[in-house]
Amino acid sequence: TRILGPRQRRKITGLVISSDAIGVGRIKKKELRAKIYNYFKNKRFNTQEENQKIDAEIKGWFSYLEKIDPIGHRQMIKYHLKKKRENKTGKNEPDSF
Repeated sequence: TRILGPRQRRKITGLVISSDAIGVGRIKKKELRAKIYNYFKNKRFNTQEENQKIDAEIKGWFSYLEKIDPIGHRQMIKYHLKKKRENKTGKNEPDSF
């Protein structure tokens, strides 16, 4: 463990530690957000097995985030629900000619 200045990241076993909180870090949240986005964007092109695998990965990350970073968990759940609603209404469907 190495303690750095206030603007530098402190990371221990994959967790990012700040002066007031512990979390998974901005990079991991960005990766999860991209995984959610791509899941809904490519859902109809993937096989059912691929979709189940990706869905299980996302749910696993949600469980992990819930224990480590409750605020980040809520943000990701909101984003997931938003993309789910958009997918049902067809907002992210390409325009047909």
